[in-house]
Formats: sequence, structure tokens, C-alpha cells
Amino acid sequence: MEKRYLIKTPEQLRELNTFSKEGNVENFAKVWTVKLRKDGVSPWDNNVFVMFCTDRGKKAYICRGSGTGCALNISLKYNPALKWCEEHLERIA
Repeated sequence: MEKRYLIKTPEQLRELNTFSKEGNVENFAKVWTVKLRKDGVSPWDNNVFVMFCTDRGKKAYICRGSGTGCALNISLKYNPALKWCEEHLERIA
């Protein structure tokens, strides 16, 4: 089973970083913020999400990309991240 939630802003990404088990998204969030300020849009708009998988244990990741290939792969604490996503993010197919 898989659930995905869209991360729409660098600020949402920073908030999710508090649930990180390994890795850090701060540099990516900074670059995303600068690109938005400069151009008003970025290649990461609607392309960063949280993926929750339960097929082989509970796993949660922040991913950037099409979904089949995750370029940014930050592991999250499953239960607190899921609760936060359900309250703050839009679920996507």
C-alpha cells in the first residue's frame, strides 16, 4: 500500500524535516525558496512529495521527481510524519 502527499512550499518541506530519521532538506529548501523569489515558479513546484509505503514494513520518504525515480530520498519517522501530512498536506493519487 502506498500513500502520497504533495509538498507545495519550501516551508512545508522544512516543517517535515523535523521528522527526519536521516538526511536534511534544508539546502534543497533554500534553493527552492531562492528560485521562487527570483522567477515566481520553480521546476520543483508540484514535484516534491511524501511517500508512505507499507508493503515491507512502514517506511516514509520525502521524494522529488516523477514518483518512479526519487531524486531526493529523505527517510522520515512514519507515524508522526503521517499524522502531520494528514493535517497539513493534500493527498495525491
